[in-house]
Amino acid sequence: MTSRLHVLMISLDDGLFLDRATARGDVQDRMLRYAEGLASLTCVVYARRVKGFTARQLAPNLRALPTNSLARPLLPFDAWRLAARVARQTRADVVT
Repeated sequence: MTSRLHVLMISLDDGLFLDRATARGDVQDRMLRYAEGLASLTCVVYARRVKGFTARQLAPNLRALPTNSLARPLLPFDAWRLAARVARQTRADVVT
């Protein structure tokens, strides 16, 4: 059964931007399973700019967006800024 919920998630696991073979753990598989029951799942992920991550569409209803922060102390502020931008552009029923 699919829910019509649109979820905005803040995440610490940058494994969403790696190939499955090099990612630690099962983060991509877990997020895909979470998204199966949702209208959409958008993950804002803490990530330093030096890692060079770009946004990824992992499934039609699952996307991951890096904060691309210049420094570690800026991660929470960058996540808030990016999440606020996403919330303005698309409806979010739940923020987690």
